[in-house]
Amino acid sequence: AFWMLEEYASAVGRGYAQQVADHVGGLPRTVVLSRTPLGIQAPGVREERIGAAGSPEVRYRTTGLRLLARSGGKVLLVHDGWSLRTGTVIVLSDDDQLGWEFSR
Repeated sequence: AFWMLEEYASAVGRGYAQQVADHVGGLPRTVVLSRTPLGIQAPGVREERIGAAGSPEVRYRTTGLRLLARSGGKVLLVHDGWSLRTGTVIVLSDDDQLGWEFSR
């Protein structure tokens, strides 16, 4: 029974991943605002500095992300164009150190 349950869970997981890959463009666009660079290295992800240099208000804006899920104090993101073969899943803390913007 244990092995059958494992095979079932694996098949369901693969099916869910394929659904995500087929509909990445339908996931909410996500912008992350941070005080320090996040350094995310994934296709289509761009990080820009906003605010005046030397100012305590300097922040970073990271774009090119899609919201996959929020759970357990974590935010799971995928990048634009995510695929099963070349995709990266990004996990960030869901705390007050990051600002979030979501859109369709």
